[in-house]
Amino acid sequence: MNYADSSPHDATLSHVLCVVDPNPGVCNSLTVLLEDLARIQSFDSGESFLREFSPTLQLPSLLITESCLPGISGLTLYEKLNSQDFRVPTIILATHNNVQEAVVAIRAGVHDYFEKPFNAFMVRCSVESALQNTTS
Repeated sequence: MNYADSSPHDATLSHVLCVVDPNPGVCNSLTVLLEDLARIQSFDSGESFLREFSPTLQLPSLLITESCLPGISGLTLYEKLNSQDFRVPTIILATHNNVQEAVVAIRAGVHDYFEKPFNAFMVRCSVESALQNTTS
């Protein structure tokens, strides 16, 4: 399911940020936190994200994904994109503290990894850093 495009369509926002999380509350919180940095699109699963973006090859500037998604995991989603040479900076949000998964994710090239509940300031700083390193 693709949640409604939840950010204002401001033509000055050149970045598209996708949030993949089955919890609409998390998607809404991230939209409020980040809507001045990018256009936000939210999805409730990795599969719905892939259905939207894989066929078009128009990938977002940044992906924020829950680690424990229904279907494929956030890390598997990241690895699937990379295996198809789609390099999308990715931030993983984890419901449960899993140091081993965090280490694997960072070694795989994930931009950042945060445990929920996340620190809004730290997530915003990480998003700003990732967007500065991307081309729109």
